[in-house]
Amino acid sequence: MTSVMKQTQWIDAAVFGLAGAGCGALILGGSGWGWQLTLAYGAACVLAARLLWPWLPRGGRRTWPRAALAGAAVETVAHPLAFYLLICVYYAAGVRGSLGDPTLNPLQGLVAAFAYAAWSWLIAGWVTASVGALVGLLLSATRRRLPA
Repeated sequence: MTSVMKQTQWIDAAVFGLAGAGCGALILGGSGWGWQLTLAYGAACVLAARLLWPWLPRGGRRTWPRAALAGAAVETVAHPLAFYLLICVYYAAGVRGSLGDPTLNPLQGLVAAFAYAAWSWLIAGWVTASVGALVGLLLSATRRRLPA
C-alpha cells in the first residue's frame, strides 16, 4: 500500500470522525455529559472508518449503494465502540458513578457498551446511519466516478 493511499484512508477516517462528532453534538448538545460522548463518538468513528472503510467499498464492483452501505456501517459500528471507549476512559481515570459506585471495568464494559448502543441505535441510529451513508457517497464520489 502506498503512502498516498494510507494518507487518503486517514483523511477519509477523519471526515467520518468529524461527521460523527457533528451528529453527537447535534443530538447530545443539551445534555450535561454530551460533550464527552460526542468526543468518544468522533474517535470511535475514526477507528471504525479506519478499520471498515478500506474494505467495504472494494469488494466486487464499486457502486453507489455499496458506498452508502459502507458509510452507514461505519457510523453504526461506532456506537458500541464509543460507549466502550468512554467506559474504559472512565475506568482508567477512576471516575465514580453518581451514587459513589465504581465505574464498570473493561470486561463488564463489553456487555454494557452493546446494551447502551442498542438504545443509541433506536434513538439516534437513523440519524447517524443516514449521515454515514451520505459521507460514504461523497467520499466515494471524490475518489472516482462510480457507476449508477
